[in-house]
Amino acid sequence: MNVVYLLTAVYFLFLFLIAYIGEKLFKKNKKILANPYVYSLTLGVYCTTWTYYGSVGRAATSGIDFITIYIGPTLVVFTWWIFLRHIIRISEEYNITSIADFLSFRYGKSKYLGIAVSLFCIFGIIPYIALQLKAINETFFIVSGKSFSSNNSGILNDFSFYFSLVIGIIGAFFGTRHVTEARKHPGLISIIAFESVFKLVIFLIAGGYITFYLFDGFGDIFKQMAMSKNVLIVNKFDSLITVKESLSSYFQWFTMIIMSMFAVMFLPRQFHVAVIENLDSEHIDKGMYLFPLYLLLINIFVIPIAFAGILIFNNTGDPDYYILNLFINNDNQFLSLLVYLGGLAAGSGMVIVSSVSIANMVVNNIVIPIFVKRLVKINLSFVLIFFKRLLVVAIVLISFFYFKYIGKHFSLVSIGLTSFAAVSQFAPAILLGMFWEKVNEKGAIAGIISGFLIWFFTLIVPDMINSGLLSEKIMFDGLFGLPFLKPYALFGLDTLDIWSHSMFWSMFFNIAIMVIVSLLTKQTELEIETSLIFKREFYLRELMSVKKKTIVNLSYDDIFALLSKFVGERLADEKLTKHLEEKGKSVAELNLSDLAELRDFSEKVISEIVGPGASKLIVESYLDMLGKGEDKVIDIFKDLVSYSVGESKDTLVKRVSELNVLLEISKIFSGPGSLNQKIIKSLNLLKKTFKFDLVVLRVLEGDVLKMTAYAGQLSQNLDLDRKLEELESSFLGKSIKEKKPIAVNDINLIPINENVLEIKEAGYLSFCHLPLIIENEVKGVISFFSKIYKGMYTNEFITLLESVAHQIAFSIKSHEQTREIIKMREIAKELEIARSIQRSLLPDKPPAINYIDFAGVCYAYEFVGGDYYDYFEIGDDVLDVVIADVSGHNVASALLMSEVRTLIKSIIATNPNLQPKDIIKKLNYEIYDDLEKLEFIITLVYLRLDFKRNKIIYTNAGHPKPLVCKQGEIKELEGGDPLLGVIKEYEFEQFEYSFSKDEFLFVYTDGIVEAENIFGDFFGLERLFATIKNNCGGSSEEVIAYIYEELLKFIGDNKQKDDVTMVGIKFKK
Repeated sequence: MNVVYLLTAVYFLFLFLIAYIGEKLFKKNKKILANPYVYSLTLGVYCTTWTYYGSVGRAATSGIDFITIYIGPTLVVFTWWIFLRHIIRISEEYNITSIADFLSFRYGKSKYLGIAVSLFCIFGIIPYIALQLKAINETFFIVSGKSFSSNNSGILNDFSFYFSLVIGIIGAFFGTRHVTEARKHPGLISIIAFESVFKLVIFLIAGGYITFYLFDGFGDIFKQMAMSKNVLIVNKFDSLITVKESLSSYFQWFTMIIMSMFAVMFLPRQFHVAVIENLDSEHIDKGMYLFPLYLLLINIFVIPIAFAGILIFNNTGDPDYYILNLFINNDNQFLSLLVYLGGLAAGSGMVIVSSVSIANMVVNNIVIPIFVKRLVKINLSFVLIFFKRLLVVAIVLISFFYFKYIGKHFSLVSIGLTSFAAVSQFAPAILLGMFWEKVNEKGAIAGIISGFLIWFFTLIVPDMINSGLLSEKIMFDGLFGLPFLKPYALFGLDTLDIWSHSMFWSMFFNIAIMVIVSLLTKQTELEIETSLIFKREFYLRELMSVKKKTIVNLSYDDIFALLSKFVGERLADEKLTKHLEEKGKSVAELNLSDLAELRDFSEKVISEIVGPGASKLIVESYLDMLGKGEDKVIDIFKDLVSYSVGESKDTLVKRVSELNVLLEISKIFSGPGSLNQKIIKSLNLLKKTFKFDLVVLRVLEGDVLKMTAYAGQLSQNLDLDRKLEELESSFLGKSIKEKKPIAVNDINLIPINENVLEIKEAGYLSFCHLPLIIENEVKGVISFFSKIYKGMYTNEFITLLESVAHQIAFSIKSHEQTREIIKMREIAKELEIARSIQRSLLPDKPPAINYIDFAGVCYAYEFVGGDYYDYFEIGDDVLDVVIADVSGHNVASALLMSEVRTLIKSIIATNPNLQPKDIIKKLNYEIYDDLEKLEFIITLVYLRLDFKRNKIIYTNAGHPKPLVCKQGEIKELEGGDPLLGVIKEYEFEQFEYSFSKDEFLFVYTDGIVEAENIFGDFFGLERLFATIKNNCGGSSEEVIAYIYEELLKFIGDNKQKDDVTMVGIKFKK
């Protein structure tokens, strides 16, 4: 047993390792897990110990009807292309995290339905989790050579308690990593994908060994069954390979298929991996055939294993564990341990995902709604994660106690089917909710409760009776002694098997009560809204299915062409390029997922022009139009608008015409011409299409609203240029003030004032004002006037006109931005010239002195900077070096530094014999007034290198101390005075230092030591010292290069925030 203990412990540690590595890899490269193959493998969590052990048991007792549990999922996957996509789409858009959330959202975000579904999931799934624990526990004792009875010791001495606890901890740790469950769980997905591969490979190895090693293939096994000397085996063989021709048998097959179809979609664990953890709905395409292939592979050897067990054990023993006992009987310890681990993988994966899913339901639908007032007062993040983790472990342990005291009396198959029947109760509410908008919250709750009561009475009550928890009289006499309330013969129906019987009555009452209650009660406004979301999303998915090929074959050029139609090529290129730079991708690296995201980004850009209501419609239609005629676009507009408004044919044609105007205006604004020409063309198009008599665009200039463009005949009675103060009581002023459209459908039905009278005298019967809003500010107004039509400004028509106003406002904004860009480019050009000028003021070559190796660099933070260095050859044996730093990194700093350079040169030229302290004194005096006026500061160090005496004579005005290094020893040149410009007549000191051959002098500005990394740490003197000490044996140029390289490595992704200047001098004598 010690080996099995150790092997189990190692396996669980391995799961921790896989989850940890999976999370790390996901952060580096999402594609490792975000692919259809991993997604399809996670769906394999459907295959639990029921598949691994129970299918063999069912095949050995009931024959080929075990396959019904896999026929259902295989059939239902053909609906996934539409149905599952629809569920994923809604779940992603509305942050749905469980099947309880999904149902709750559909029915008006009903908290009562969420609570009910969560509680029923607990009752329905606890037996299923218990099934896994039962199988793991029993196989542990089988492979250990112990009997189950030896496991009747106390809880603390029970192995199954501890592996249940460990499984719960794994689920708690990797399945509840984040407060918001919209976040994916790569660690959890890594475990499930691994276990799906692991259990499949082991089952195939075991099945192949039994079929081709213990026997001579499929034919041999079937032949031995048919020709066995044991008559019971022969008779059993005949019954196992045939389907009984009876109504009950057909009902059972039908029931099993339907239940499994519901289970693969609505089991909490299946919903979690298929919907919540889905990283890309495109993965469904491959999952539709990879998942059925997985089911086929894992069932290939089920019948051979079952028949082999019957033959070798002479039709005795527990058929659920034939696959394990066959190897034990064959004394093959290695394969028996391997099969045990495969079963552990099959069971633990289901337990982990199911417990995590139920914990999410309970927290989201029970804990938060009930305790919300308390939760908002405390650390919500910590509390939610704590509750979820606690619940994951608690759910597993509750399942353990169920298996320990109730579930151990039943087979794997019976427990699994009980849970299948439970989750089937959600199917009517989901399916009716998606296709019938009239079903409401009250009906859904009543239906689900009714279905669960029947489920409980027909399946759970018999379990409780068999366990001795309830009286057997209920089975024989009926509940309360009423014969029509027998669990297996409800209302006298006793011709069906228990599963068909339970499903028939539970579905009957579930659907009937749901429909009746929904018809007799009203929906709330929120229910109506969410029901329309479901119906609309599904309809649009069907309607746009023809676009699938276009979107899959989408290219970057298609998206660029699409966006160019609406914003022009220049702006389209700018926006797409910037978006790709933010994503860190080039055009060549784009995959289908990236292109879909880029398409969505384009839709967002277009929504800034025409508003969000029309942008999606236009984008989808344009994509469909690629390579096709315009008629197709109109047809799709017609379908979509028909769906939206459901009006008459004439009205529909009008709607299509309106939407077509948006496309035409988009073409105008993306075409050639000035902004004013484009606006005039657009106004004329609107006037012509909608039979306006006058369309006017007025723009705010200060406090005056001035006419910029118009289409139509201007009236002499209409004053279009108005001051804002004159418009306070007018409809036009109200539109500007409230930032919303104001329409008058009949001028004769409103009170007449001065402003209205002016419009009426001009002969107009109706008008509408729409504000042009840019960045939440009104920049102008577009007005529409008609002399013929009344009542034309419906809500739908005003929405269309708002889209036009969006386009015009966007174009004005783009025009302003373009002018700003041109201005900025001119400034940038001038700054580039300033940079070139400043660079020209720095030395372009080292001094022609043989005594030294000289190097200097200056890296400006902005275009121009405040750092400066220079040298002056005073004589054959004397070289002056100066380095300075003016505060700031702008043009003013650069100009001031230029002044410093000019003054120093002038002072030296006037009197070359001045000492460094006198030069700095004179410079300070000359520049003092400018520094005080401009509030700048300057640090500076002036060094004189005397090669005849091997001396450095220097004066330091508040500058970082120069450094000298020789043979790995480094020190600062001490001594210094205040900054320049502090005291006008200040006597500066000067200091001396004797240098020797191969000594290295380093002078720098504080931009080096004050450079910061992303953590806020400074480069600092200590790091500078170390860099110089390690490299001062090289040339001056090499040392400076090493320092700058280290500086760049240190700051990493952080930006340089100050100018950096360095001068290095190595003495050769």
